[in-house]
Amino acid sequence: YNAIAIQRKVQLSSPELICLKFAPLEAFAIHLRNLINFLYSKNTRPNDVCAEHFFNDLNGWKDIRPAVSQVLENARSRADVEVGHLTTLRKNGTPENKVWEVQKLTKEIIPLLIQWGKSADKINAQFPPDLEKSYSLLLSIPH
Repeated sequence: YNAIAIQRKVQLSSPELICLKFAPLEAFAIHLRNLINFLYSKNTRPNDVCAEHFFNDLNGWKDIRPAVSQVLENARSRADVEVGHLTTLRKNGTPENKVWEVQKLTKEIIPLLIQWGKSADKINAQFPPDLEKSYSLLLSIPH
């Protein structure tokens, strides 16, 4: 077992697979961006699904949601530049401002999803089944 584990570690550390190291963070950034765009749609395309589509009144969500926070707006912009699009604005190397504050961002987005889920007219009444429980656990984790 140990020999196999060492071999796998070497294989995962090879230059060809080093990109796997960043895959979970990139997935987080993409999903976060999708959720921000869902809750705070702008420049939508005809086939985009947006939070307001789940309300009988299309302004229903816009009327009750809080304004998008600067934290989430910055995260949306960062995800666009650093993950979503090929651009010359990508940050090179690992400067301090390239760190994604996953816990902080998650704490920002989950309450909005809970509010949306409890307010939307056109979704299953059981939504969100475990989101509040997950949020409570997240709040108990020290920074």
